[in-house]
Amino acid sequence: MIGILRSSKYDKLQLDYRDFGELCYVLYENIKRDKAYKKYEFTHVYGPPVGGLSIAAFMSHHLNLEYITELNKKSTQQCKNLLFVDNVNHTGNTILQTEKILNSISTYNCKMLVACLHKRPKTNFEHCIYAAEIPDDIWIVYPWEVDEEPSDNYKAHLEQHYKS
Repeated sequence: MIGILRSSKYDKLQLDYRDFGELCYVLYENIKRDKAYKKYEFTHVYGPPVGGLSIAAFMSHHLNLEYITELNKKSTQQCKNLLFVDNVNHTGNTILQTEKILNSISTYNCKMLVACLHKRPKTNFEHCIYAAEIPDDIWIVYPWEVDEEPSDNYKAHLEQHYKS
């Protein structure tokens, strides 16, 4: 069950697989209602390894999209429009990097629609379908992750990113 765990350093949102499945269904429904999803023909789904992998498989089955495991010219040859999924839109950097890669390899003028389970308020990528918005000071622990505090390097990265 979803719940915030209080710790001395960070508040954590500990998710189990039931929570994960429920969030995937909420995201699925939000994608189906999205104007861009309805307007363009999406043919493929991609999720980066670890965070987006299970979500991409889920969306592939439920939205009847071809699942691609990596972005390259061969995998995107038949891709008209791509649904990009990930667990969290934190800084937006993964999304922006993926968009840049897709633009450099795409045969067509392939559009990319972004959907994430969680969205942070201060992301650099605002155009994202999401299941839930999560405050910046909550540490999310997904079911496949080890329940540990963020590393000092990661905390420094976040502090730098969220200075503004």
